[in-house]
Amino acid sequence: MSSAAIIQHFAAFVALLLEHLARFGHRRQIHGLLLGRIWNRIRAIQHQAGGLVARAAAGQTRRYPHRRPPRPSAGPRRPATPALPTGRAWLVRLIPETARAAPLLQVWLARPEVAAMLDTVPQLRRALRPLCVMLGAGLPAAPQATPRRRTAPRPPAGPRASIPRPVTALQAAPRAALNRA
Repeated sequence: MSSAAIIQHFAAFVALLLEHLARFGHRRQIHGLLLGRIWNRIRAIQHQAGGLVARAAAGQTRRYPHRRPPRPSAGPRRPATPALPTGRAWLVRLIPETARAAPLLQVWLARPEVAAMLDTVPQLRRALRPLCVMLGAGLPAAPQATPRRRTAPRPPAGPRASIPRPVTALQAAPRAALNRA
């Protein structure tokens, strides 16, 4: 399966999830601002994951992404919007009809192509983790990192290594003699 097919299948899954969110969220009388925050969060996850898959297909991923500089503080703050719930399967607890999407996500994550993509692009695993937490789906285990071989310590380099250190009187005196004094 190509990276375009991976992105298309994920987009179809997200469309189904958003359809459930829109249809059943209003029936459950969930506040519109909260539904909007959930909707935007799911779309942001889709956008981030799609971008990572597309960059991986183009060979443009970085093993260690660069850090962004901190954002400058904005002027006046906007009115507070409702915070997203937390905890495992919080979206399923809020809208039980979205539980139908969790097995579909599990099937998509279990595909060999997606599993290979998760192994080669660790950022994708971090991007999909919030969606898995929302639905209570399990993210496949990350591959274990190979332990680094320890090399023998190098002797100190430079002229300091050849100069002997002076021994102080306390270092030269036997311990028993110090205890008697």
